[in-house]
Amino acid sequence: MPQHLIVTDYNPAWPSLFEEEAKRIRKIFGKNCMALHHIGSTAVPGLAAKPIIDMMPVVHNLAEVDAAKAAFERIGYAYLGEFGIAGRRYLRKGGDERTHQIHIFAESDTANVRRHLAFRDYLRTHEETRIAYATLKKMLARQYPYDIAAYCDGKDAFVKEVEAKALDEPTFGPDPEVVYPNPQLRNICFIRNVITRPNISVGAYTYYESEKNPEDFEQRVTHHYELLGDKLVIGKFCAIAQGVEFVMNGANHRMSSVTTYPFNLMGGGWEKATPRLEDLPLKGDTIVGNDVWIGQHVTIMPGVHIDDGAIIAAHSVVTKDVQPYCIVGGNPARFIRQRFDDELIAYLLDLKWWDWEPPKLFKYLDVLCSGDLNRIREVGK
Repeated sequence: MPQHLIVTDYNPAWPSLFEEEAKRIRKIFGKNCMALHHIGSTAVPGLAAKPIIDMMPVVHNLAEVDAAKAAFERIGYAYLGEFGIAGRRYLRKGGDERTHQIHIFAESDTANVRRHLAFRDYLRTHEETRIAYATLKKMLARQYPYDIAAYCDGKDAFVKEVEAKALDEPTFGPDPEVVYPNPQLRNICFIRNVITRPNISVGAYTYYESEKNPEDFEQRVTHHYELLGDKLVIGKFCAIAQGVEFVMNGANHRMSSVTTYPFNLMGGGWEKATPRLEDLPLKGDTIVGNDVWIGQHVTIMPGVHIDDGAIIAAHSVVTKDVQPYCIVGGNPARFIRQRFDDELIAYLLDLKWWDWEPPKLFKYLDVLCSGDLNRIREVGK
């Protein structure tokens, strides 16, 4: 039976559905994946779309992708090869009622990668075009509810016209969806794009710096077991230096009994002393805000909350919550000073510059990086 074409209003859950699936397929790609983009209409806030998540991985080696065909099939994908576009690998999930599509290109195929991203980004920033595209798609879906070829043909001229305009648009900074924002600096990695664990969430532009394998950031998150349910949540634009360790709740031993020794882990019949979850001193989720700078070889203990704009000195052990725009250091980490006065801190927390769209961020970049703090006060007026 042919696919039933349905165009629905924008669903705010679509980005989360992308992130969930991205973590699954990153496990298959491993270090072959250079970037993983959410493309298509479900990647454009406010745009009506077919409820199908389109994903575009950019890989170093397509031969490794072909070798992983069986792994993709095990998680529900049909592996269809180039499927009409030279150099692409196309996969889809859900059968006739499709839920996901994957369009894989080699990193050397810059033309295909760029046109997909340019079209998406143009729709994100041009409301009139976005509305016109939604109107066209809804009309075509009503006209051709079971004819995907006619549906695609009907929007082809519109797509090509917008794509041509989009390719002439300026860029406003590094791509937040690549693993290495600067290909010349492979010691810096946007860690959101290498996360595979469902209990870790990282915001855009947050990086980990390490001279050796920064893409292995998840190894810096220790004692993290899904059965305990605790999460590590890191905001946007955080700078995390090498050697950091996030110690999660799985490291905790029972403390209410005579001994803290974990007999149950040793086997040999000692399993009878396995603690119940309620016997363990669980501290909850570990939360790091936005624009936080964490120095090298810092250890962050379970359940700590580090608020926006904080700085953690190198080699510190953070055992307690850190307030916004405060500097702490030592073992255990202690308050050193506030970075700014209370009035400016309140202003910055309200401004939330880390949520700005790339064009606005680019416009005010010199203000954000200026030592003249009066300049940032003028931005919100």
